[in-house]
Amino acid sequence: MGNADAPLSGAAPGARPGFRDSLGDRQIVAGTGPNELLEILYLRRELTTVSSFEFALRERAARLSNFQHTGYARVRQIDRLAPPDGRLAIISEHVPGWRLIEILTAVQERHLELDINAALCLIKELVHAAAILHQHARGVAHGALGPERVVVTAHARLAIVEYVLGSALERLEMTRERLWRDLRIAVPPTAGTTRFDARTDVTQLGTIAMALVLGCPLAADDYPDHMAELLAMATENRTLGGRRPLSKGLRTWLARAVQLDLRHSFQSAIEAEVELEALLVAEPSYVAAPVALETFLAEYQRSARVAPAFADAIEDNEEVPDDGVVVLPGRPGSAEAEIDKVIADLDHLLEEEAHPKPGGTLLDLSGRATAPRAEPASTRVEAKPAATPATTPVTASSERVPPPAPKPVESAERDSPKPAVAATEKPVSAPQKPAAQEAAPVAVKPDLGAGYPGGFESLFGQPSRKGATDRDEPASDGAAEERTRSAGGKKRLFGIAAAAVLVLAVGGYLSFQHFVSSEPPLTTGTLIVESQPSGLAVAVDGTPRGTTPVKLTLPAGAHRMELETGGQVRVIPITITAGGQVSQYIEAQALPATGRLQVASEPSGAIVFVDGQRKGTAPLTIADLPIGKHRVDLQAGAASMQQEVTIEPGGTSSLVVPLSPVSSGPVSGWLAVSSPVELQVFEGDRLVGTSLSDRILMTAGRHDLDLVNETLGFHDRQSVQVTGGRLSAIKPQLPKGTLSINAIPWAEVFVDGDRVGETPIGNLTLTIGPHEILFKHPQFAEQRHAVTVTAKTPARVSVDLRK
Repeated sequence: MGNADAPLSGAAPGARPGFRDSLGDRQIVAGTGPNELLEILYLRRELTTVSSFEFALRERAARLSNFQHTGYARVRQIDRLAPPDGRLAIISEHVPGWRLIEILTAVQERHLELDINAALCLIKELVHAAAILHQHARGVAHGALGPERVVVTAHARLAIVEYVLGSALERLEMTRERLWRDLRIAVPPTAGTTRFDARTDVTQLGTIAMALVLGCPLAADDYPDHMAELLAMATENRTLGGRRPLSKGLRTWLARAVQLDLRHSFQSAIEAEVELEALLVAEPSYVAAPVALETFLAEYQRSARVAPAFADAIEDNEEVPDDGVVVLPGRPGSAEAEIDKVIADLDHLLEEEAHPKPGGTLLDLSGRATAPRAEPASTRVEAKPAATPATTPVTASSERVPPPAPKPVESAERDSPKPAVAATEKPVSAPQKPAAQEAAPVAVKPDLGAGYPGGFESLFGQPSRKGATDRDEPASDGAAEERTRSAGGKKRLFGIAAAAVLVLAVGGYLSFQHFVSSEPPLTTGTLIVESQPSGLAVAVDGTPRGTTPVKLTLPAGAHRMELETGGQVRVIPITITAGGQVSQYIEAQALPATGRLQVASEPSGAIVFVDGQRKGTAPLTIADLPIGKHRVDLQAGAASMQQEVTIEPGGTSSLVVPLSPVSSGPVSGWLAVSSPVELQVFEGDRLVGTSLSDRILMTAGRHDLDLVNETLGFHDRQSVQVTGGRLSAIKPQLPKGTLSINAIPWAEVFVDGDRVGETPIGNLTLTIGPHEILFKHPQFAEQRHAVTVTAKTPARVSVDLRK
């Protein structure tokens, strides 16, 4: 990974600034090889203040030193800047392209269309790359996957950068909320310290996939609290335009990736990749092909070039709707643009029918051809001089109607090498009308087989039904003109019919959409509650709704859900969206089934009963009481008091009860135990105090006490009479143990300040407990050692004064 002992000298000549995010600043510098570029990430100082951060980072980089894959920008070295800067840096190979966060921001701000297939192509590549890392090194995770650390190249390829941060980030011991708020790093929910493992990578893959489907970066308050709501309302951008709700399969995959359901969530990227491949096979409408991503990237690059002009146009000419989305007129792919185009074409055809170009053949909606309007003399093209003043020359037709010919082009070229005549003159028996007056319609029977070389069937690649004799037979001038008019009219009729069919189809679709949108809007949503263990009582807005697992239909809006776990009520606020679904999974931690109760009375000495059973005299502590409510009775002579207490799981409840004096004299006294070692004082099975206390409060009367020190192997029973209002003292007699002492070369030995002789000393008898031993030698320094003598086994001490 490089020599960490040679620190970086700072910004190299020619370095240019790179991407900047919550982890730190980056620079692009030239490498040692030809056309080689490196990227240096200078980590924020706040991250490296934890001493183990750098060690974990270097260890992970060394472990992955041989890892190379096209989906990753290889990490070359971990280094530090030269003093006085001293920042820690990650040096990686530079991958030209765009950070995914830049693309998502542009999609949101420039209103680009990131369709679902382009998004799935990115998700598929990203999950595959993460799975490669998990397969290469078991137990290793990226730990910081996010749009900021994913690069998309101009060739629609994907590269993950800075993949050695996982174990170092784990050393920060930051909470889940702070990791997202400060570093934009998503981690799954956990009961203890956050671990950066394969499941963490899957969670981060899920958040990236959610951002791609939504077409915008996740906001600060989106994760983790509102991921279920975002998923319930998410729609996918279709390739042909428009949005639709996510498919059930994709919605389920995203929920498992972002760990909404802990029981069914993905545990590794390998598992997520397998399920994603199965989803793409089961959903034929999803085509996660590179061509979809390439098409989007081309649009993204165009938008980057025209973005300033586009913004100026909006500012000067466009009125921005309330939702902030600007819809440009004629936007390709939208249903409105297609309808406008069809209507414009139809209007143009109808306009030509009403005002045809000179020489054009008219065709009414019944299919009858009509004579064209008279053409001004200056624009007429005559094939030859008029034979008589009564004849009307046939003028050149418009662009949409081909010029009439005596026979089809194919026949003309086949029968004669002479060029076909562009136009012929056809006398008309009716008198010529003035140029300003429209000619009367001429009824012509439509001929679907005429007007196109080879006949109507040749349009579809079929042979003409006419024989060769019929095709080669020259047609009369009148028949040719009728055929020409019929052909032009037929084409215009087909154009109008096709436009009308398209308008009817689009109109029917819009009517259906209007009918669907006119249905009453949904006002309810679904809440699914599961728990481990199951059977927890669920209440919503104070109303019991059963036990887990449970599926409820609730009105849209905010609600208050309550779950009873181990005698405690857990309150969870939820928000239901109309038509949406919210899932809640609760892991109830195993809580103790008992608690403790401390009882004291004023004055002391009252007899304590719990649920009718005598427990002793106050003050006392009662352990292992079942959770719930209990009745406590205290009696002191003629005075009594009753209380009710509630025991919480694993908690300690306290009860202090004032009682009136029952006599003129005191009913309790004190006991003092004098001992050089700590002794526990038991009365029966109840611990009443220790010898470390100055005095132990006890009721007046006779008490049989056990004095115990398990460490020293000491146990003694004594009886004592406690006098009311006075201090009674006892001093147990501690037994003796044996001690053996030796020293090299030899030493004079003192125990607790008293000289006991010279080494070696065997079976020295001492009182059990701690003792101090002093070793003296005229040529070596004194040494002191502590030793504990017990009643169980002999103690031994041996020292070397030469050391």
